[in-house]
Formats: sequence, C-alpha cells, structure tokens
Amino acid sequence: MLKEESFSYQRISLPYNLHTGGKDRSASCRKILPDDLTGKTVLDVGSYNGYFCFEALKRGAKSALGLELHADRLRKAKLLAECLGSPAEFRPADVEREPIDGQFDYVLCLNVLHHTRNPLAVLEKLIAATREKLILEVAGLGSHERRKIKVPWTSGWILNRSPILFVSHRESPTRDYGQRFFITAPAIKNLLLSHGNLFASVDILPSAKKGRFIAIAHKRQVGKLLVIAGPSSAGKSTLIKRLRGGELPQIEERIGFSLSGVRVASGRNLPRVREAQFDRLIFHYDFLRPRWRSACVYERDEALDILACAKEITFVTIWTPPDVLLRQFEQDELKLGGKRPVRWKIRRHNIVREQYRNPANVYGFYKDWFAFCRGRPGKHIVVSFEGGLQFYSPDEWEQRSLEKPNGGGV
Repeated sequence: MLKEESFSYQRISLPYNLHTGGKDRSASCRKILPDDLTGKTVLDVGSYNGYFCFEALKRGAKSALGLELHADRLRKAKLLAECLGSPAEFRPADVEREPIDGQFDYVLCLNVLHHTRNPLAVLEKLIAATREKLILEVAGLGSHERRKIKVPWTSGWILNRSPILFVSHRESPTRDYGQRFFITAPAIKNLLLSHGNLFASVDILPSAKKGRFIAIAHKRQVGKLLVIAGPSSAGKSTLIKRLRGGELPQIEERIGFSLSGVRVASGRNLPRVREAQFDRLIFHYDFLRPRWRSACVYERDEALDILACAKEITFVTIWTPPDVLLRQFEQDELKLGGKRPVRWKIRRHNIVREQYRNPANVYGFYKDWFAFCRGRPGKHIVVSFEGGLQFYSPDEWEQRSLEKPNGGGV
C-alpha cells in the first residue's frame, strides 16, 4: 500500500513497524485528547487522512467520525482504516454548505477554520455539534503569519494580543497561502465566552505547528436546571434562599428534586462561573433583562444559552400582583439609594417604576415570558404567595388574569 499510495500531512503508524509519510502530530494529540476517552463520541471536521480519529479510538472512544471534503484524502482515510482494522468512519462533507448532524462529546476542527469562507458561520455549526469539548487549531497573528502577510512586527505584536479577525488578501504576488483569515486567541475567547454562555472556559495552548494555537473550549453541562424567573423585585432571591434552606417542601415536591445547597447562577454572573458540569443548578433570571439589551428579545439574550446546556428544565415563575410589585420595587429603591447608584441605574429604575404603575404593563411582561417558555421543553410552574402558597400553570394564570386585568391578585 505504501508503495502504491502517497500519504502526507499526518504521520500514521501501521502494522509491522511501518508508518505513512507526513508530520508527527503526536505532541498535539496529547494536548487535544486525554488518555481515556472511554464511551466518548468524537467528530473530526477536516479529518484529512484520519489520524485523530484513529487516535481517539485507541483511547477507548465509542465512535470516531471524520468529515472530509477532499475526495482523495477521504479515500486514503478509508484505506488506512481498513488496513488498521479500525472502526473509524469517514464521510464526504462540506461543513460550509451542509449541516452537521447530531452532537458529539468531542468536536475537533484543526487547521480548517481559517481556510473557510465564513468562519463565524462554521463556528456556530461546530458549537451546536459539541456536547462536551470543542477543540480548534487556528492560524493566529504570530511572527510566522505576520511575515506572510507583511504586517510590521510593532503593530503585529499589538494585534496578536487583541481580539482580531484579520481578513487576508489570500494571494500574494508569489504564492497562495490559502488562509482567508487569521484569528487571534483573544478573538476566539471573546466569540465563545462573551458572545454566548454555552461555554464555561477556554484553554489556549501553543501548537507544534508554526503560527497556530490550540483552543480547548469546555461546554456547560447541567443535569437538572431550575429557572427561577420574574420581573425586578418580584421576590426571586428570597424564594431561592428559602428553597435552598429547605423551607418550601411543597415546591420541591412539584419540582421533583432537592434544592438544599444547590449552586445558584444568574444572567449577570453566569459568564464568571467557570465550572462546566453541574448535576443541579438554580438559575436566577429577571425576565425584564432583555428590555435593557439591544435586541430586546429573549432569543438574543445570551444568558438564556444555559437552557440549551440542560438535560432537564423546570421553570418556576413568581407571580407578584402589580400593586405589590410596585411597593416592593420602591422599597428596593430606598436600599439602592444608600449605595450611591450610577446614573444608568437611576434612569433604569425610573423607567421600571413608571411601567409598574400601569398594571397592564406588568401583565404584558408575564405574558411575553410565558410565550417564550412555551417553545421550550420542560415543565412550568407559576407560584404565588398572595393569600398563601398557590400554584398555577401558565394557561391557568392567563385565564385568571383575564378576569382581573387592572391589578390585584390573579
């Protein structure tokens, strides 16, 4: 086989102490893949001759799938799999034009992203396909790459430490280097951590390949997610405190699991939560939050990315009648006044106070939130403490709200 075929790019060990041509990627492989991958599924986008798929299976992976656009590389990968007796699977695919079917524990995209026409669109597909870890090897703006594109070392040093996606001319007068983009490590971290909340952390490692770096992104995974939602000053924090203290067994019974000592995250502090895995998590969510953001819709609030990370979701929304809500909000304003609030907080509080004075606005806030939740999996409980602890479904709440449109309890 080695006499008949020319193998390059990846050095792959074969029986009888033979190996293909190409570069030794074992150092990168040790950084990218742990020694034990038992039961894990692995996807390699742009798998070339299949080296990382073969290595994943050697480490105990349940399955390894390589996607490759180049027909001859794909043919050779299948030939090597047959020679090795490996169950690695290789399929033709154009990740720019086609969706990635399914999710995988480990998703690898090595030295591919910077060659694509639309790296941000490809990155979104990779993110959606990732269950546990997304691993990228990317062309940055190090000294090797800066010389290619003739960026002065003074400005290049600054650029490489900034969140930059550099668009190249692609062709030089003497050589086509193939890289359409150069993406710095800070840019990758911003895209994965600041433009969304699906990932808890990103490790940046040097690559053995010149001008490249490796990014290993750890996706959030939540077993049971409890979303405690309501407008500002509805009593969310108080409810969470009582639930964690075991004071409300009636709610725990409906939720179906204990909340004693469970970790709490919120839309505000979620980006600072670096743990990736939680068996149970309470998520404190002020459903007025999107109104202060540019798009003003739940679908564009990156804090709600946490919903996509959970296997099981329970929504508990606190219903607080408009008159009570206004009173509690004004009491919170008094507390805020003692903290020398900044101007934007004062302006925001003034807007919310005026909105709360009209009961129709408050009912509208709740209806918008319930409409968003209806399109999401999971059960939804509406809790009211007016006149004793009461439970409603969103539909029951809406029916009762029609009977009392001008304030008071439901």
